[in-house]
Amino acid sequence: MKSLYNQIESKLSTIDFSALYPGFKRFPFALYDNHTVTMASQTFAKDNRFIGNTAIAWENDYLAIWSIDDAKAPHDVNLLTAKIVHEMFHAFQYTNQESRFPNELDALFYVYDSYNLSLKHQENILLTQIIDGNLTLFKDFLAIRKTRHHHFKKQAMYEAKTEMIEGMAQKIELEVLKQLNFQAYHNALKQLKKRITNISKLLPIRQISYDIGTALFHVLDRLNITYKTPFKETKLTVSEQLIAESKMPLKPLFIDDTVQAHIESFNQKRLNIIDDHRLNTNKIIEGPLTLLGLDPMHCFGIDNEIYCPHFLMFKNQNQTQTLKQPVLFTVDQKGIITQILIAQK
Repeated sequence: MKSLYNQIESKLSTIDFSALYPGFKRFPFALYDNHTVTMASQTFAKDNRFIGNTAIAWENDYLAIWSIDDAKAPHDVNLLTAKIVHEMFHAFQYTNQESRFPNELDALFYVYDSYNLSLKHQENILLTQIIDGNLTLFKDFLAIRKTRHHHFKKQAMYEAKTEMIEGMAQKIELEVLKQLNFQAYHNALKQLKKRITNISKLLPIRQISYDIGTALFHVLDRLNITYKTPFKETKLTVSEQLIAESKMPLKPLFIDDTVQAHIESFNQKRLNIIDDHRLNTNKIIEGPLTLLGLDPMHCFGIDNEIYCPHFLMFKNQNQTQTLKQPVLFTVDQKGIITQILIAQK
């Protein structure tokens, strides 16, 4: 792991961070596996602070962390370096008063409406066509987005904030790749375009919002529209700022039958997962418990229940506990956990 760390360190030394975003600088980083954490000048046993790939508070600063045991971890050093800079950018957001973070509970309980997502699929197709050079379609893209903000405000705002935080970080990741290996950058952009026009990738909403945000910021670069401004300058997302300037009329609502069928299948699979979990429950923890952390990328909610396939962190009185297994838990209106159902492994 130390050899890999040194290779990434060498790659980082070649990156022009100021060209990625005004004021952006390097942050420390760590690689870890199930047992060990490796940093520039130290190696130590892994503890509960190291969960997922993210940026964590560390000695009056922030530390970008990456699990090399992650099944999705790239094997190419250029790709891995770009991913780590993505996490460094989150550290930059935290330390520079970025306020446009989404409420992840909104993702867990996002309502998958056929009218909204039919428009969104059309919006995504336009976005790829604009990337390919048809810049005149941007006004039509904004008209659809304006329509979705009008009719589906809560869903559209969750997407806009996720684009702002995660889409921006992924855009930075892509720009790092462009500095390190142009062909890898070109391939990544090509794959991104395929994903956002693939109806099977339309759900769940959090994942595709990374790609759409990245694609949107790429388009804004093509159109010479400024968006890399100081975070504290505005509380409006870039999406809100763009549609506020749009003079285009709202688009009519419609339902794409393929989108609707996919939504129905997607929702049924989630119901089946919850039913199976209930049938296999062999342990119950009663609340009230304070929710501390979960994996928003893979969790989902129905009514007042949330299913987490990987882990859940909570506080039971004064003790912090982490469950690294599938759990189903209920929450009250204040977000307090009232009960956790643990299924047999």
